[in-house]
Amino acid sequence: MQIVNEEESKIKRHNFSKWGYETIALTWGCLAFLCACGLSGTNHWLGSLLLVGSAVGLYFYFAFIVDRGNVISLKALFSAFWLGTIGLANLKLLGYQRRWELETWFVLGLTYGSFLLAFMIMEECGYDRIVTAIRRYIKHPSNGLRVQNNRLFTICVITTLIGLFSFIANIAIKGFVPFFVTDDYMAYYDFYTRFNIFTVASTAGSGLCYYTLKKQPLSRWKKVVLLACIVYEVLIMPILAVSRGTQMIALLSLMVSIVTLSRRKFVTFVMCMLIAFGTYEIGSTARNLSNEYLAYVFQPKEIT
Repeated sequence: MQIVNEEESKIKRHNFSKWGYETIALTWGCLAFLCACGLSGTNHWLGSLLLVGSAVGLYFYFAFIVDRGNVISLKALFSAFWLGTIGLANLKLLGYQRRWELETWFVLGLTYGSFLLAFMIMEECGYDRIVTAIRRYIKHPSNGLRVQNNRLFTICVITTLIGLFSFIANIAIKGFVPFFVTDDYMAYYDFYTRFNIFTVASTAGSGLCYYTLKKQPLSRWKKVVLLACIVYEVLIMPILAVSRGTQMIALLSLMVSIVTLSRRKFVTFVMCMLIAFGTYEIGSTARNLSNEYLAYVFQPKEIT
C-alpha cells in the first residue's frame, strides 16, 4: 500500500512539474509577442530578434526539458515555426510590407497561447495514453487493431488520385498551367477554383506514403507507385502550380515521417529543415519579381 502511494505521489509531482514547465513556456511565448508588439513601432528589428530567439529557445526548451529529448515534439515544432516565421516576417525586408495593427499581434499571440493551452488540457485528459495505445496497435496489429498493408497502400493511392484529378479539373476550368504561362507573372494567383482545396490537401499524404513505403511489406511495383505519389505531391504538382505554400505542406508532412522513422532524429531534422528552407528560397528567387512589382500586386485592402 505504501509503495502504491509513493508511485502515485511521484506521478503527481511529475504532472505538476510538467504543467509548471509548460506554463513557463506559455508565459514566455506570450510575453515575446507582447514585447515584439511594443517594439514594432520603434525598433521592429529588435522585436524580430526577440521572436526568432524565443522560437529557438522554446524549441530546445520543449524538446529537451519538457518532453525529455523528443526532437519532434509538436509543442517544440509549433513554437519554432510559429514564432520563427512571424519574427522573420516582422523584419519587413520587402518594401510593400506595412506595420501590423494591434489586433494582428493580439490574434497571433492568442493563437499561440490557445494551442499550448489546448495541448496541455489534452495531455491531462489522457492524450499520451491514446497515442501510446495507437502506436502499440500499429506495431503489434494482432493485439486488436489490424493495420493491413493493402489498406494503407490503397489510402495513399486514392488520396493522390483525388488530388491529381482535382488538379486536372482545375486546369480544364482555367485553361492553362501556371508554370507554362510566360506573359503573366500572376497566372498562379488566378488559378484557384473550388477543386484547389482537394489538390492542396492531398499533398499532405506524402508523409503517409513514405511511412507505408518504409514500414509495410509491399511488392516492388507498389513501392514504385508510392514513390511516384511522393514525387508528384512534393515536386510535380507544386512546380506546375507555381505554389511554394503547397510544396511546404507536402515537404513538412514528408519530413515528419522521415524524422520519426530515422534513428538519428536530430541530425535528420536539421538536414530536412535546411532542404526545406533551401527549396523555399530557390522557389522565391526563381520567380524573379521586384519589390516594386510585389508592392503593386499586394496593395493593402480595406476589410469591410
